[in-house]
Amino acid sequence: IIQRDCYDNKVEYIDKEKIKLGIEQIKYPIYHLDFEAFNAPLPRFFGEKPFTQSVFQFSIHVERSENSCDLIKDNIAFVADDFSDQREKLVQQMVKAIDLSEGGTVLVYNKTFEYNRILEFISYFPQYQKSLKKILDHMIDLEDIIHKGKKFYEELGLEEEKLEIINFYNNSQGGRYSIKKLLPVFSNLSYSELDIYNGIVASANYAKFRYLEKEDIEEIINNLKIYCGQDTWSMVLILQGLKEKIA
Repeated sequence: IIQRDCYDNKVEYIDKEKIKLGIEQIKYPIYHLDFEAFNAPLPRFFGEKPFTQSVFQFSIHVERSENSCDLIKDNIAFVADDFSDQREKLVQQMVKAIDLSEGGTVLVYNKTFEYNRILEFISYFPQYQKSLKKILDHMIDLEDIIHKGKKFYEELGLEEEKLEIINFYNNSQGGRYSIKKLLPVFSNLSYSELDIYNGIVASANYAKFRYLEKEDIEEIINNLKIYCGQDTWSMVLILQGLKEKIA
C-alpha cells in the first residue's frame, strides 16, 4: 500500500521516528564492512564444505565522527593476491583494522552474510575468537534501519503494529532494497560504469587468478578494490542521506 501510494502520488515515504531510533543505536567509530567470497562447489581449504562462501576480500570504510569519512583516505582494503588460502591473513588484517577497544559499530548491509562468514572464521581460526566475537557483538545491519528490521526493532521495544511496516521507500528502488538500488537514491553514483559491477563478476574475476600473470592479476585486484570499496562507501552515503532526511 505504501509503495502504491508513492507511485501514484510521486512521493517518497519515510518513517522518521523509526529510522531515528535505529540510527541512535549506531555508535562511533563506525566500521562499514563488506566481504566478497568465492562459492566453490568443492571445498578448497581446511574446514570448508561444498559451496562454502570462501572469503577472499574485504573493504572497510572507517567513519570516526559524523560526516568525517573520506572515500580514499579512510578505506582499508584486502584482496587475496593469488588463489591460495589467504583466509588467516585476511582475518588478521580485519581484526587489526576494526578497533572496538573503546566501543563503536560494525555496520554491514544484509547482516546474515557477514555474520555467518565471521562465525566460520571463528571455527577455522579459534585463536582470533575473542576479536571476532567482539565484531559480531558490535554489528548492526543498515538494511534493518532502511527496510523493516522486524527483529532489530522488536529488541528495541517497538510496538507490534510498527514492526511489519517498511521504514523508507523511493520509487526509483522499483520495490527492491539492494544496496545497488538504494545508492542512486542518495547519490549520483552507480555500479554500471565499474569494470566489476556485482558479486558474481567479482567471484569470476578472482577465479581467473589461477591462470593469469602477476601484472594481469594486479589490474583485477585494483578493480576488485574499487567494486568492494563502492559497497562500503555506499553505506556511508546512505547513512548520511538518512540522517539528512530525518533532520
